[in-house]
Amino acid sequence: MSEARPLIDQQKLSIIQEVFGQKYWYQHNQGGCFDFHQSTDLVAEFLKPNFSRITGALVRQGIREAITPNFLSQANETSFIHGLSELSNQHPSSSLYLWTMGDVDWQNYKVKTSTAIDHIPIGNLLIGSQEKLSFFPTLFKSHPCTNFIIIDDKPKNLEVVMTLESQAQESQITMGSYHLKLHDHQANPNACLDYLKQRFNQSNPVVLIVDFDGVIYRTDEALLQSGAQNILRLATISQASSQTFP
Repeated sequence: MSEARPLIDQQKLSIIQEVFGQKYWYQHNQGGCFDFHQSTDLVAEFLKPNFSRITGALVRQGIREAITPNFLSQANETSFIHGLSELSNQHPSSSLYLWTMGDVDWQNYKVKTSTAIDHIPIGNLLIGSQEKLSFFPTLFKSHPCTNFIIIDDKPKNLEVVMTLESQAQESQITMGSYHLKLHDHQANPNACLDYLKQRFNQSNPVVLIVDFDGVIYRTDEALLQSGAQNILRLATISQASSQTFP
């Protein structure tokens, strides 16, 4: 017989999920990018009234353990990043980049542990801790006479990138964007791949610049599901180990 799994305290789990869901725990560095260490310390502070032994280190452990390939966005019965990689590889003059901002160590950890890194060429992971547009001048010089397509789940990011359109034209680059919505069948990864197949059939090579969180990886789901359960488990173990029995 298999060992029975311990019952989950749903009330305490809901408390952790509520903190994650509100996102008021996000802390940013001076450049305006997410700071993983400060943010997880704040999560611990919010949870202290219900979990007396919780620490920022424990929260970080629970979140790190939640990052697995299980939360890669899916498209046509495979991961979205795999589909993008296959499409790009079918057109040798094209390129695929992952583009993300925030805590560099944390972003690196997510991209590698999720296995997304396995689907892009070496050197094509762009992580910025300050200005999200800083990569583009170099990319424009490296890929003249191409079609750039930026894929992001945040309209504001797409609007900011498109302000570089005149600069791109100096390198004979056409700029385009795709607002991806994971749960909208008209703009989800399946729909995005269908759109891209049409673009790849045009004359100029395509350069894909794809956001990670909320596009390639379902980070919010990883936190709300596995992350919250991991933190509850670790907090429960820490609390039990601190008690003295007669």
